[in-house]
Amino acid sequence: MRMLEVFSSEKIYLPVLQDSSAATALTEQILHYMVQKGYYRSLYVLVNHKLPSSLEYSDAPSVPLAHTLLEHLLKPLHFTYSSCPVGARQFVFSAFTEQFISPPFTEQVFHFFVPALADPRLSFPFHDFLWSLQATVASSSMAQAQAPWLFYFVLSVGEISLGSLSEEGLLLYLSTLQGLLPLLPVTESRSRMEINSDSEDEDDNAVRRPTPQDEGRISVQLITELCVQKLDTKQQTNALLALVWRDSASEDVFTMMASICHTLMVQHRMMVPKVRLLYSLAFNARFLRHLWHLITSMRTKMITGSLVPLLQLMSRGSPMSAEDSSRIIPLFYLFSSLFSHSLISIHDTEFFGDSLDGNRRLLTHIHRSIELIISTTFQLIYADKRDVQGDGPFLDGINVTIRRNYIYEDAYDKLSPENEPDLKKRIRVHLLNAHGLDEAGIDGGGIFREFLSELLKSGFNPNQGFFRTTNEGLLFPSPTAEMLIGESFTRHYYFLGRILGKVDLPVFILIIQTTFTSCAAGVLKHLSLKKPYRRISSEVFTQYNLVFSISSFFLWFFQVVELKPGGKDIPVTTANRIAYIHLVADYRLNKQIRAHCLAFRQGLANVVNLEWLRMFDQQEIQVLISGAHVPICLDDLKKFTNYSGGYSATHPVIKIFWDVVENFSDDEKRKLLKFVTSCSRPPLLGFKELYPAFCIHNGGNDLERLPTASTCMNLLKLPEFCDEQLMKSKLLYAIESSSGFELS
Repeated sequence: MRMLEVFSSEKIYLPVLQDSSAATALTEQILHYMVQKGYYRSLYVLVNHKLPSSLEYSDAPSVPLAHTLLEHLLKPLHFTYSSCPVGARQFVFSAFTEQFISPPFTEQVFHFFVPALADPRLSFPFHDFLWSLQATVASSSMAQAQAPWLFYFVLSVGEISLGSLSEEGLLLYLSTLQGLLPLLPVTESRSRMEINSDSEDEDDNAVRRPTPQDEGRISVQLITELCVQKLDTKQQTNALLALVWRDSASEDVFTMMASICHTLMVQHRMMVPKVRLLYSLAFNARFLRHLWHLITSMRTKMITGSLVPLLQLMSRGSPMSAEDSSRIIPLFYLFSSLFSHSLISIHDTEFFGDSLDGNRRLLTHIHRSIELIISTTFQLIYADKRDVQGDGPFLDGINVTIRRNYIYEDAYDKLSPENEPDLKKRIRVHLLNAHGLDEAGIDGGGIFREFLSELLKSGFNPNQGFFRTTNEGLLFPSPTAEMLIGESFTRHYYFLGRILGKVDLPVFILIIQTTFTSCAAGVLKHLSLKKPYRRISSEVFTQYNLVFSISSFFLWFFQVVELKPGGKDIPVTTANRIAYIHLVADYRLNKQIRAHCLAFRQGLANVVNLEWLRMFDQQEIQVLISGAHVPICLDDLKKFTNYSGGYSATHPVIKIFWDVVENFSDDEKRKLLKFVTSCSRPPLLGFKELYPAFCIHNGGNDLERLPTASTCMNLLKLPEFCDEQLMKSKLLYAIESSSGFELS
């Protein structure tokens, strides 16, 4: 021992060489040579024969030999071996690992040397040890047999030294755990044992006292149990969680952590609630989100060269290579196990109550909640109306004079954003007839509704050029509006969006849908329009010479639009016909009318809060705006009709009136309803919701007069026609004339 101490000391050579670097180089060469000749193997034998088996690390001062052997153990590890051949330092660490740390622990190594090397005061080069361990574990044929003792040593030193490691060192530590944990054997006692971690007073540093077996060596079963216990201590768990929770954590960190957790659950049968590491990760949203992102981003290259997500292959049950399986299965298994603890368990009683009284209380609570929501909603709407219109004078607001024969032109000019920037105000309309004379009546709401209906009819009329009709008679924005009107075409769509209040037209679902969603949302919905073209044979494609472009011809305008770069030179074949159909549908339904839809939506948003309308889908919006598209129920109308001026439900004139109306066609009934209420469709919830209620007033006994209406009060002024034929002719003449108070 004395000779070893002398010849491995730099101080012996320094007086002779007079150069510290030369003395260091000579010492390195001597130590490297001794390590090559079994230095650590001999030191292992010497330790076990010279030191007592009951020696603890705390007893080292009383045993000088133990301190000397510890110095000789550490000395070769502190040199860089720059003067030796390449790989000399790696060889020294490998010899230390394989010949001293990896063999089955004796009492001396377990109780004295492992705690001593974990002591930060001795400056064990843990970072360099981890770096050399990467190659040692991967290349050693004894890795499986050496794993339990080596793993315990890494955990013991790492538990103390993790705080001093750099970012690179932490990654090496995590990589080492990932490589050694699968090599750890699973014993029968480990598979049956449950780690009791519920007590807050548990001492995590307490380690079971090992029992010597096989001539003083620690058994594999015991060291394996100690490894799992040490991996579950608070210090170890906090250190590992700190690697994941830091902002600079990379994808490699998450992948290695997922592999460690997967091994604990699958190989060692560890339950999530029983392991601190697993339980902490299960309720960490950032880790779960990043783990799911890794799973969805994993791809593999197919035979065609395309990259396909591995998750898609799993969902389809497609076979995967062993490499792909090893990549995604640990991550997916871990995510499923951890995420399931964030889900709330649902009991059968939550679907079927135990008692009828409980159901009644629930229904009462639901009814009250619905009433509260409804009342709150109407309060918000009323508050918005009050803030805009207020309680000002009757004639306060927007007053416009409109010529009936030029209703769209006058409205577009006088209700433009420049003239009336705030269209939420109350609007009152004064109409001029075809002769330029004032029409009778003061607008109390009815004339405005009639004006609005006629204005929208004119604006949405295909002859106006803003809209076209489909084969089903539905409307959609005209792609040629820009060619017909010019660059100001979007102003007209903006105007129509502002005016839209009660649409009495079967508007194409696409414009309603794109008003409340994005323009791209309607593409797949309406691809059925192009379905017949999917069955076209290859001969037809060749005959028509289709290419990836669209030609538009309107009046003297001719335009060619490429569906993709260079599309006019790409022929359509059976192989690419699906792509062609998608591109055509996308162009027709989105790109070609995008400006039209955006302008229309902006105009509507200028008057109505779109957030309110987004509570409904396009079908519900159609019903809310246009009313219920159902036949008019005369029994319901009779039930909620009022009479005045001497009329009653049993009056002969009223009986004749209802007999005549019952023989009307559905279109004539709608015209009558519009004549009286300015809306051709019944209210959504029936005529009981019509306000004011439908009323028939005595219009006098002058049989030459025509029936008239006050639409603001839903009032029909009906003269005393006692003849059924006269009643029918007068009613039809009045409702077909489209004149409001002008008939008075």
